[in-house]
Amino acid sequence: MYYLNMLWDYGFSLMVAAGLLCLFALVNKIYRSMLISENYGNLAVLITGCDTGFGHKCATQLDTLGFKVYAACLTQDKVKELKSKCSSKMTAFQMDVTSEESVKEGFNLVKNSLSSDKGLWAIINNAGVVGSFGACEWFNKSHYQCKIEEKNSTPLNHDTNCKKSSAVKRRRGKTKQS
Repeated sequence: MYYLNMLWDYGFSLMVAAGLLCLFALVNKIYRSMLISENYGNLAVLITGCDTGFGHKCATQLDTLGFKVYAACLTQDKVKELKSKCSSKMTAFQMDVTSEESVKEGFNLVKNSLSSDKGLWAIINNAGVVGSFGACEWFNKSHYQCKIEEKNSTPLNHDTNCKKSSAVKRRRGKTKQS
């Protein structure tokens, strides 16, 4: 009888511990789901270089998730392609990051379509300037350095840096250069 009572006490304690562990796991799962359930429809993202590759895929994926996407493409054909693929929340427009005038037009388009209290949640500067073609072994450090400086001093990064950062700061968002 003594062993039966002892087994009952330990078994009951184990059942209570297992029940508390399950309750903790359930509360933790509910709490985490509430933290992650951001309303993406209220977030705006600007992506440059959306013609092909990473920029194109990123723009279509974020549009699918419900983000308000501003997709800057180099060619008008790619703008039409993106508009046909994506929802009406996507704003695809033509912009050449090497042209200061084109960047200012793109900046004004984004600025005028954002509401005054909301800024950009993220800027993904994916547009690149293509340099020399060939095998990696053919080039020295100066070839790469020239293109890195060119990409990082494009008008989008250089002239509108203060303006775009204030738009990002309003939303407490992120900037990313690829």
